[in-house]
Amino acid sequence: MRFIVLIISFLAAQQLLAQTEVHTIKVRKEPAVEIRESTPTEVFVVVENLPYVDLPKCKNLLSHKEKSNCANAELSKLVTQEVKYPDLAEELGVEGKVFLSFVVKADGSIQDYRIAKDIGAGCGQEALRAAQVVFQQYKWIPGTQRGQAVDVLYNFPVIFKLK
Repeated sequence: MRFIVLIISFLAAQQLLAQTEVHTIKVRKEPAVEIRESTPTEVFVVVENLPYVDLPKCKNLLSHKEKSNCANAELSKLVTQEVKYPDLAEELGVEGKVFLSFVVKADGSIQDYRIAKDIGAGCGQEALRAAQVVFQQYKWIPGTQRGQAVDVLYNFPVIFKLK
């Protein structure tokens, strides 16, 4: 019985296939279109070469990575020297890291400063003030992606430690 049902199903399927129309679709090849991965307003978070401050102490280093590491260390020292510990934070014993975020534009200018993580008691505002004072004194070398200068979102920690 099963065998007969199987044969009937097979014959019905063949008949359906015989009645099905086959259409041929011609595909036309289009010329290759260049797709740009970045637009002038795109802000990169990850880039091949990070932006850094062009400091005299770091100029003699050879590689981009060495210059960037040197500049970050020096920049941290300069911002720390500029910071005035907020009175309220000192009274309350507030310590920790404030993270600032800003965009280093393709032309080396800085914009869109903001406090990404605050520890409170006025530390975030003071870190922002100190960083703006220091950052505006120096020329920034923009970050690059595929050999082109691009806008890069940059995060910068400012450490608050009571003495």
